[in-house]
Amino acid sequence: MNNSTTIEELKNSRDSYRTLGISTAHFRHSDILALSDIALDNQMISERDTGFFIKLYSDDEPLLGDITISDDFHSVIKVIFAAGFGHIEIDCDANTYENLPLYIDGTDDIEERPAAMTNVELMNDDFPAFQAKIMTANDKGVTHDCQGTIDSNPDRMTYTIEPIKCEVGDFLEVFLASSHGVDFCSDGVHLIDIGGSRMDLSTGCVLSISHFEWLDIKIAAARREIQKSTESALAKLLTNN
Repeated sequence: MNNSTTIEELKNSRDSYRTLGISTAHFRHSDILALSDIALDNQMISERDTGFFIKLYSDDEPLLGDITISDDFHSVIKVIFAAGFGHIEIDCDANTYENLPLYIDGTDDIEERPAAMTNVELMNDDFPAFQAKIMTANDKGVTHDCQGTIDSNPDRMTYTIEPIKCEVGDFLEVFLASSHGVDFCSDGVHLIDIGGSRMDLSTGCVLSISHFEWLDIKIAAARREIQKSTESALAKLLTNN
């Protein structure tokens, strides 16, 4: 037997079925129980510990019988068949799909899903990219600022912050690069006011950087890198000439 020829022949076989894995969460509990009864004498449906295998010749053919299956179940089967699948694996660990209903485990009740946010909503200031909460504020007194210069300005404060869904270093990097950061420096852990900022820096206040601000920071950084690379390349050309 020529394995390569056989493999090619099998790959081109018309007697093949595309299989879709789909979670049991997309089906009513009553329909799952009904499938168990149907599988007892229906060769098109095979039950196993975690779900069912269903073979489709048409969208409804495997489920014909006296046992009642909901219209919702038939609707899902029709969609799967229309998508070009001839075999369904219903399994508790299989994928869920955004546009199909989800049912609360063990019930016929549909689970409410949160509405998906649009890109505009995600980038709105109501959904900031970076946030941190001010936990403590301490007067620096006479000390050194982040550049090693003696600091005797009584307005200069050190703030302990707690990042929200981000790392301290990431928040500080973005905050200091933003327009809000001109009056601040950092020791890598704390936020230090070195210019008498007018921002609300009271304990419990949340500092935020929006997605738009973050994008502006990234664009500005990219432009600086491009300019730096361009100047370096130009300098080399001038030197070689």
